[in-house]
Amino acid sequence: MNILLLTSCNRIKQCLLSLSLNSQIIKEPFSVIIADNSTPTQSAEDACNQHQAEDPYNVVKVNNYCSDINLLYEAHQYFTNVVDFKVIHTQPRLTKQRGEATLVGLGIMQAALLGNRHDPKQNFCIKLTGTSILQYDIVSILPQLLQEADVLTFHRANIGGYERSTRIFGCRPDVMAGLIAKEGWYDWVDDNSAIFEQRFAKLINREIPDRINYTGHDESGILLEGGMAMQQSYGRERILNFIDKNGIIINNNPYLQEFMDGGIW
Repeated sequence: MNILLLTSCNRIKQCLLSLSLNSQIIKEPFSVIIADNSTPTQSAEDACNQHQAEDPYNVVKVNNYCSDINLLYEAHQYFTNVVDFKVIHTQPRLTKQRGEATLVGLGIMQAALLGNRHDPKQNFCIKLTGTSILQYDIVSILPQLLQEADVLTFHRANIGGYERSTRIFGCRPDVMAGLIAKEGWYDWVDDNSAIFEQRFAKLINREIPDRINYTGHDESGILLEGGMAMQQSYGRERILNFIDKNGIIINNNPYLQEFMDGGIW
């Protein structure tokens, strides 16, 4: 079973727009897990100020803020090629680094537990930041890309050193969930032990150095600018071109239709 794991926080409509695009790029049936830490009880202004205080580069702004978690529970009806659709929502909101690590940990454990007793196959999982858009169907070919490895990694765009991208990575979730459980709270989620990119790279390099398929490629070759595609003015044009190039079907999907009508930006 191939699984798409999305992490989300306060940009739910953008996340569902990206999933609407990704679901048409992915050709084989797959499952979806959305792990979310949105703040539906906070005002947009207060939530955005909190994001900004934790991370000056955070792209959650009043214009793209959406914390309506009910949208997540209604979304499965728009994705006919999705076998299982799971939502994990945690509250109260955790700080950025701890929140990301927690959502990834919970999502990967859920991915490890998905299955069908009549079809006992290995699960494979691609993790994306919720607003990231795939340029091609990496999900369907994930078993071939992993081969004998347990983790498939790419270099994080615009970051030097050895960091592996947590915006996108592939894994055998049963193996990765075990590593996270062994790591414990301090080295995996503690805010003071480096950013999550570094902690993720440190964990896999230490525990399974010979089980990593590190492509050596930048993540930008796979993602349509990640969250940046919906941050700058050029993002809308890039997505419109992407929709046209890939023959994306707009009908019967409210998020694609709203985007085409000038919304979700």
